[in-house]
Amino acid sequence: MEAATRLGVSDVAGLSAEEARKRLTRFGPNRLRKEKREPIWEIFLEEIREAMIMLLLVTGVLYALWGELADALTIFAVILALVSVEVFNEHRAENAIAALRKLADPTAFVCRDGQYVEIPAEEVVPGDVILLKAGSPDPP
Repeated sequence: MEAATRLGVSDVAGLSAEEARKRLTRFGPNRLRKEKREPIWEIFLEEIREAMIMLLLVTGVLYALWGELADALTIFAVILALVSVEVFNEHRAENAIAALRKLADPTAFVCRDGQYVEIPAEEVVPGDVILLKAGSPDPP
């Protein structure tokens, strides 16, 4: 209760729409920073560092040193195929997660001008009185 009083918010009426607009302008939208996507070449290097791939690389080098060039090339081709498939799958998974984030548009019920209204979660500002309840949010 003390925090609500310090922020100049009525526990019953919540923020006014005008005050909420001012705070949204002052503090900005309530959103997380976007994660920096890993470049494909970093994913490729990460996959190369896997233990099994490293073992295959050492085996390929040893075959090349012993004069079995055809076997060494086959091993390197298999390594390239495995790593390429892993990089492709990782890239596809990142794209799927990004698409799911766009679909999930969270909302919140806040008290504005004495009434609970549903707003996008990005528009929640410091001092908002938020209605919390279990399950899917239904208007009060």
